[in-house]
Amino acid sequence: MNNMEKNLGWSYLDGKRWADISREERFFCSHLYALAHKNLLPLIRAINEANADNVKVGWLPLSETVDWEVGFEVCLFRDWRHYKRRQDRSFTVEDVSLKRTFDLGLFSEKRIVLIEAKAQQGFENDREQFQGFKADLEKAAAALGIASAVPPDPRLDLLLLASGDAVKKLREAGHYCLTWAALGAIYDDKVLDRAERIYRDYRDVGGSNADGLMSGHELRLAHLNQIASCPKFVGRGRGLDGLQADLTTGVWRTRLYEVSIAEVKPNSNWFPLADFIEAVEPYSAPE
Repeated sequence: MNNMEKNLGWSYLDGKRWADISREERFFCSHLYALAHKNLLPLIRAINEANADNVKVGWLPLSETVDWEVGFEVCLFRDWRHYKRRQDRSFTVEDVSLKRTFDLGLFSEKRIVLIEAKAQQGFENDREQFQGFKADLEKAAAALGIASAVPPDPRLDLLLLASGDAVKKLREAGHYCLTWAALGAIYDDKVLDRAERIYRDYRDVGGSNADGLMSGHELRLAHLNQIASCPKFVGRGRGLDGLQADLTTGVWRTRLYEVSIAEVKPNSNWFPLADFIEAVEPYSAPE
């Protein structure tokens, strides 16, 4: 009997298996794909239940009786272009990255749902990211020849999959969402349950370069009060460019930032606390 049959872990992972520690969203998406490929109805039902209140912003329930196909790592523009060029060598898809890949996709005769998923990182509720998503949908509709149909046929939607904590504000903003928790419950699956947890776990601990986490408001107060334990560096994906997106949307006050007391900047995503204070000051009301 081998370790797989015993479901034992590995000594160098403290008795855990790789599936117990992986935080990669593609791992969770591939696991969901395997479950959905075997039984798609729970996924359809979970999507409908999660978006029942979004009728007011245009959500239409997915049919549970029509034929559906689920796709994984859907490289929509590249594969569609390759398929069409077998019939017409002049066919092209304008103004797109042929490498653009959606985590999952649902296809039926009347509906296409492209799914973007996050696990440990969550989505940033910023204008830049969602403008990008909107552009993706417009380009996909144009490529598939459905952009001019009224109503669209098939209808094309984007669904955001993340933890419950990560999608709260997204749902409030009218985005179509689904949580790993809902999928874990409906599939009765521990791997999907863990996908739900790691977003909060990551924020409780921080990344490998972080000494902790502080909200933007806490960072500013620590600086103003000259707290001796003030961090030297602040971490944010895309560095100061990412921080600018937080300033534009106003989420910088409550967002949790990784902080470091290191003497040297860990990598390009980090910047000195002084740069953070200078950037947020124009957006700060007097204390």
